[in-house]
Amino acid sequence: MCTTVIHNVNRFDKLIYFVYKIKIMNTKKKTSKLNDREKFLHFSNIRMKKLELVMKSVGNLANTRYYDYTPKEKDDIKRDLNKWFREMMGMWNKDWNKKGVVRNKEKLGYWDEKKIR
Repeated sequence: MCTTVIHNVNRFDKLIYFVYKIKIMNTKKKTSKLNDREKFLHFSNIRMKKLELVMKSVGNLANTRYYDYTPKEKDDIKRDLNKWFREMMGMWNKDWNKKGVVRNKEKLGYWDEKKIR
């Protein structure tokens, strides 16, 4: 659904009309009509591809030809990757409950977040 908004500006004695098409967001999402199985297939397809790309990107950080890091930084990254992997596997091994998940309002970088912990 689109709504047209007309905006007029008086410039050099000429009346100029700008027409804007504003798309009004539908309250329904693309997946609202999908059943649980279809949603799983839809989102897993997207997220698994993203995960593959991100994991390769993190792996590229190990290339000492382009990056310099300390052994402690390397160990921190490997430890956190293993921790996150175990948490994710735990979600698959039991009925996962979202209670207790705390989301930060402010998004921090990886190393900024490490300073807080």
